[in-house]
Amino acid sequence: MAEVLKTMKAPEAMAVLAYVLYGSTPELIGQQLGITTYAAFRVVSQSLSMLRHPAQVQKLRDYIMDTDGEVVIDFELRGMIRGWNMERFAPVCVQCARRYQLDRLHSPYVWRNFLGRPRKYCSNRCRQAAYRARRSERNTP
Repeated sequence: MAEVLKTMKAPEAMAVLAYVLYGSTPELIGQQLGITTYAAFRVVSQSLSMLRHPAQVQKLRDYIMDTDGEVVIDFELRGMIRGWNMERFAPVCVQCARRYQLDRLHSPYVWRNFLGRPRKYCSNRCRQAAYRARRSERNTP
């Protein structure tokens, strides 16, 4: 996987990783890369189009066949993620402002489209605390 990402420019590769690994929105990608939301959307869409090129598809196909269909983050890709500080693209909890991992990262279906509404809270505890805070705001005169 790192071999394919090395063929791209750093901002393009970072945008693809942020979108695929962390499910980041174009707004967050643009904010972190210092570009507009529209430019971030274009970078992500163009980068994903580059990955669909027949030469890249064959490399990705070989990668997936070598790993038995599961997405594996090898040492080279892990080094790229750490070097680019990709953790800044992780979602932030609305209640406690802590960064959290998406549950989808641990499933073998990482590459499929993200379906449904994205999470806003890191845990049920934070979700419940936010609910109680909203309820107490409404009940105070």
